[in-house]
Amino acid sequence: MRWFEVTVTTSLEMVDWIADVFHANGADGVAIEDSEVMEQTYDSIYGVINGLNPDDYPAEGARIKGYIHDGFDLEDLEQQLVETLARWKQDGTDVGDGSISRREVVETDWATAWQDYYHPVKVSERIGIAPTWEPFEEGTEPEIVIKLDPGMAFGTGTHATTTLCMQLLEQIIHGAEQVADVGTGTAILAISAIKLGAAHVVALDLDPVAIESAERNCAENTVSNQVTIIQNEMGIALETYGAKPDVLVANLLAEIIVALAGDFSAWIKPGGRGIFSGIIENKKAVASEALEQNGWSIVRVIREGDWIAMEAKYM
Repeated sequence: MRWFEVTVTTSLEMVDWIADVFHANGADGVAIEDSEVMEQTYDSIYGVINGLNPDDYPAEGARIKGYIHDGFDLEDLEQQLVETLARWKQDGTDVGDGSISRREVVETDWATAWQDYYHPVKVSERIGIAPTWEPFEEGTEPEIVIKLDPGMAFGTGTHATTTLCMQLLEQIIHGAEQVADVGTGTAILAISAIKLGAAHVVALDLDPVAIESAERNCAENTVSNQVTIIQNEMGIALETYGAKPDVLVANLLAEIIVALAGDFSAWIKPGGRGIFSGIIENKKAVASEALEQNGWSIVRVIREGDWIAMEAKYM
C-alpha cells in the first residue's frame, strides 16, 4: 500500500481545525510539530522529551502532517485544507504560512515512531503523566500518576492548553465535586479530576475516536466507574444528563468557548467554577467578554507561552 504525508504549515491557532480536516478525510495518523515544544522545559527528575532536533520543528507556528493511504482522494483533501485556511483567514484568524505540501512515504514503523518522543513528565505540583509503555523511574514518581495512551490522533497531555487546566484543577478540586469535561479527548482532564478527589465526571466529546480513547484511558487508570463518557454535543447532553456540576472544564478554542458560553452557564451550579483553556493570547478579550456576558466572573488567568487558561466563577 502506498502512503502519503500531507503537510500544512500554519499557526498554532489552526492546529485543531487542520487536524479535524485530516481525521474527517480518513487520516490514519496525524503528527503535530509545534514550535513551542523546543521552548518547553521539564524537570529532569521527572522526565524529559529526548532526541528533539530543532531542524525538525518550525521557527514559529506549527506543521501538521496527515498520513493518508492511496485509497483516499488526496486532491479533495487538499482542497478542503485550502478552503479551511481561507475561511479562517477571512474571519481574521492568523493562519501563518498556510502552505500545503505532499510527499510519498515508505510504509515502515511510522505508526509508532512518535512514541520515541514521549516520556514521563511532571506537569503540576502533584500530577505527572506517563505513557502506558514507560513508567516513571523508581523514586521519581509524583503523588498522582496518570497513565496515558494517546494513540496517533491525540496529543500526549503535555501541551500548555492541557497542563494549564491541570494546574487549575489541582487548586480547585478539594474533594467530592461533580465535574463536567467538555471536549474530553483522551479524558486526561477527567482522570485528573478524579485522581484529585472529585466524586464524578461527565466527559463529553463529539468524536467517536475520542470516545474510544477516553474509555481506554479511564480503564487504564481504573476510574471508569467514576467517569460517564458521552458522545454528544453539549446542548443534547444537558437534556439527557440533568445533574449540574460544581466544576466545568472546557479545553477547547476561543471560538468554541464563545459559541458555548450560554450552554456553560445553563449547566453549571450557581457559585460553580469554570476552567476555560485552548485560548491564544490575542483571543483572551473575546473569550472573557462572552463568558462575562453569560454570568461568569473571571477569577484569574494563568499563562504558558502564547496560551492562557482562565478560572471563572458563575454568579
